[in-house]
Amino acid sequence: MNNLKKNMDIDAICFISDRYWTDKGEREKITALIFSKLVELFKNSGVSIQTFVIENEQDLEDLSDEKNRFAIFVPLSGAMQPLVLTAAKKYSTFALWAAYVKGNLDPRSSDLLIERNAAPALMDIFSVLKRQLPTVKLVINLNELKTIWQIHQALFRLKNAKLLLLGQTEPWVISSTRDFNKITEIFGTKIESVNYDELIEIFQNQVDKKEIQKKADVWKNRAEKIIEPSESDLHNAVRLVIAVEKLLAQKNGDGIALACFKLLNLINTTSCLAVSELNSSDNFIGGCEGDLDSAITLMLVKALSGKPGWIANPNIQPDGNINFVHCTAPLNLSGDKNPYALRSHHESGIGVSPEVELPKNQTVTLVRVSNEEKTISIQTGTATESPKEPSCRTQLKIQIDSLDKYLDHVLGCHQVIVYGDISHELEQAARFLELKILE
Repeated sequence: MNNLKKNMDIDAICFISDRYWTDKGEREKITALIFSKLVELFKNSGVSIQTFVIENEQDLEDLSDEKNRFAIFVPLSGAMQPLVLTAAKKYSTFALWAAYVKGNLDPRSSDLLIERNAAPALMDIFSVLKRQLPTVKLVINLNELKTIWQIHQALFRLKNAKLLLLGQTEPWVISSTRDFNKITEIFGTKIESVNYDELIEIFQNQVDKKEIQKKADVWKNRAEKIIEPSESDLHNAVRLVIAVEKLLAQKNGDGIALACFKLLNLINTTSCLAVSELNSSDNFIGGCEGDLDSAITLMLVKALSGKPGWIANPNIQPDGNINFVHCTAPLNLSGDKNPYALRSHHESGIGVSPEVELPKNQTVTLVRVSNEEKTISIQTGTATESPKEPSCRTQLKIQIDSLDKYLDHVLGCHQVIVYGDISHELEQAARFLELKILE
């Protein structure tokens, strides 16, 4: 639980030889400069940074034995290659930073590193390490170093996360995997099957009326208007929101894919508010129809970017663009509090669903993972104005580069939509996960 917000702390490690840097004061000055750059880069990231200077084998004993830390190796001279290789054995995730490259430091400091053979030492180290770990990165640009850390942190979060599947994936969801092991093999995420009876017990017997009233008031007071649902409908839907939250807490889960249509028949309300609220949160995700592929995609997006994602169905338009629709949109998809109305569920006509008004003329990213194919599709588009269709409650027309390209790369009905362009981060993460990229 709360694994999608776990921070991956950092060890910043400078390797420097007194053969090349004979003056101790110069060694201290250059390592202090490197550490100041790294501390500044990560200052608003909520992580702790430990700094180490390695000059000999004895210094290696000071390095952390905690595997769940991200290491940044910075060779500052020649003659340090064996020490870096030894240090690398202590970490499961690390990157090499080419600090000497012009633009990372002031010109004089860059020249000093080049003069003292930091460049050939780094390339020698990288060539050997990538034989052992093909995903190791040699980072040229200082800002890219933060992106690589974010990716490793996301993968760390996913490896520690647990995704619940309530019931069984709905039979019409034919594009999603049913094999839990395939997800765990790729992402490390544990999948746990949960029987409907466990949630229904909480729904019926473990939700306090005061909790219901408090949460219902929040939904009602923020809504622009309430169209179909009655007060009783809202209370019933909110009861399910709380029950799902309690189930996640009891199971130590970080997200849930609900086979929601069968659940609807069992308790006579929809899970649309529950899915919306989970995806609006910082710590959890909620997926529809037991679709595990789109649920793990939501987890990847949140672990990587901290942003909410929205699962939506594609309605192709005559102009070659796509109107994406679903009844479960988060209330902060664009980063702000988006206005909404409370409606009934489109297909069943019962329960409560948010009809969210989403901003236009902004870039969005479309993404979906196929665990069966070990593939990820990534595209960007622009949110545009469009008249409403007789379809799911929240709707967003997206202008895409090419419908043919979209159809060539589509991996399933449900797409995960994220505001902003996070395609670069997703591509980098996919390479570490060894997913084939369709873009």
